Amino acid sequence: MRTAQKRTVIIGDVHGCRMELEALLDRIHFGSGDRLVFVGDLIARGPDSLGVLDIARRTGAVIVRGNHEQKLLDWRLARRVGEEMALGRTHMEVARAMRDVDWTLLETSPLWVDLPEHGGRVVHAGVLPGVPMEEQNPHTLMHIRTCGVRGDVTKKKCARTASRGPGSTRGRRRSCSVTTRSPACRSTRGRRASTRAASTAAG
Repeated sequence: MRTAQKRTVIIGDVHGCRMELEALLDRIHFGSGDRLVFVGDLIARGPDSLGVLDIARRTGAVIVRGNHEQKLLDWRLARRVGEEMALGRTHMEVARAMRDVDWTLLETSPLWVDLPEHGGRVVHAGVLPGVPMEEQNPHTLMHIRTCGVRGDVTKKKCARTASRGPGSTRGRRRSCSVTTRSPACRSTRGRRASTRAASTAAG
C-alpha cells in the first residue's frame, strides 16, 4: 500500500524468524519513510523471537496482538497473581528470555489497527460478522478461523475437499473464505528456514 508520503507494509506471523524478516525488508527496500505493521505472532517457534522484537522497535512498527503474544501475557499475569499456567517448551524459553522492553511492547499492542487512508483494518485472526468491533470478543480477534451457520466461533479449518455424497464430485474443491496462514520458518535440524509472511508493499 502506498500513499503520497510513504508505503504501508503489512507482515503477518513472523514467529521468531528474524533472518527471514530482515531478508524480506531488504527485498522490498524498506526505508525510513515507510510504515511497518505486524499482524501478530511475532514470537515463538522460530529461533530468534527477541531479535524480531528488536526489529519491531527499531523500525517503529505497529504490532497487532496475536494469540502467541496473548499466551505469554496470560502466563505473566498468572504468575503475578500467584497462579500456575502451563506453557510449552518453546513459549517458556521465550518467556524466560523476555526483557522489560519486550513485555512493554506486547502489553501495549492493540487488538486491531485501522488504516483509514487505505480503507482497511488489520486484525490477527478475523472478526465475527455483524458484530461491531468494540463488541468483538478479544479471543475471537486472535483465534477465529471460521464461524458456523449460527455465528458460533470455531478454530477449525474449513473443509477443503467436498465430502462424498449425493451431487458431490470426488476431489472437487470447495470455496473457502478463510485465509490459511502460512507456517513459521522451520529452522531446526538443518532444515532450510523459510517464512511466507504476507507483505503488502505496492510499488
